[in-house]
Amino acid sequence: MPAPLLQSEYTTFTLDNMGRYLCNTLQEALDSANVVIGNQKRDFDVIVIGGGSFGCAIAEALFVRDKTRSRRILILEQGPFVLPEHWQNLPFMGGTPNFAKPWVNDPQLESSLQYPGLLYAIGGRSIAWGGWAPEPLHDANNDEMINWPAATVQDLQQNDYYHNAAVEIGVAATNDFIYGPLQRVLRKQLFDALMANPPAGLILSNLPDHPIVREFQKQNGGTLPAAPQLREWLDLPATDTTSQGNLLNMMKLEAPLAVQPPPSPGSSRSTNSARSHLSFRRRASLPTKAMEPAPMQTQESVS
Repeated sequence: MPAPLLQSEYTTFTLDNMGRYLCNTLQEALDSANVVIGNQKRDFDVIVIGGGSFGCAIAEALFVRDKTRSRRILILEQGPFVLPEHWQNLPFMGGTPNFAKPWVNDPQLESSLQYPGLLYAIGGRSIAWGGWAPEPLHDANNDEMINWPAATVQDLQQNDYYHNAAVEIGVAATNDFIYGPLQRVLRKQLFDALMANPPAGLILSNLPDHPIVREFQKQNGGTLPAAPQLREWLDLPATDTTSQGNLLNMMKLEAPLAVQPPPSPGSSRSTNSARSHLSFRRRASLPTKAMEPAPMQTQESVS
């Protein structure tokens, strides 16, 4: 017999509509697999263990890449549904609920969840913390892929993996909120210093172009953006006389912080991230379909 449908639960201040309608209990997921539609059972095609930063991103990517939107994906997560976004994007300034610093156990959590460095919730650490991870360079001046298998290096360079990652985390678009006189002055000082006295091996013209430049090329048959477009992205006045080449190099100093990248067709997601060709900062990737926060029970998600 199917489990009775859970109702939205009240706390002192809130009604848990979001957790109730975006999430399911494990029993509800199992019951849904027994439903027969068109003489076919609705079994799950993919089961993802863990709904943290990577589990959510993998599940969302698998769903979006299915052109028929028929793939059923189950995400199993032990923790609750806490926040729908990175906490910096929400009107809440006290830190993530029930989670202390990632290197300190939180005594308020049950013993099985007390592991430093981990956030047992939908989205995992990506709802509260970020980190920097570079896109490895591989050229005559900088080779960060020494001893990598040649086939792997070739695959990464010749296919669209880096581009797809940039689109997925929302940085194949311009920076739309870190602008202003201070930003322009600091960027100009850094650019002038690097051009006048570049560190060994760090030659801007040899580095990959900014992700938005590469996205522009991909959409325009390999053509580089003209100087007016680059000035607009860099928040420079139309009277600026910097050459196209130097504008392209200036773009390489920008780290686009993607607070809300546009969702893919058929997908409803919120992704917080920040990335440049030199580094990216991943903050959150939460698909809308997530887990049901039934206390002290196995959580899961049905997409």
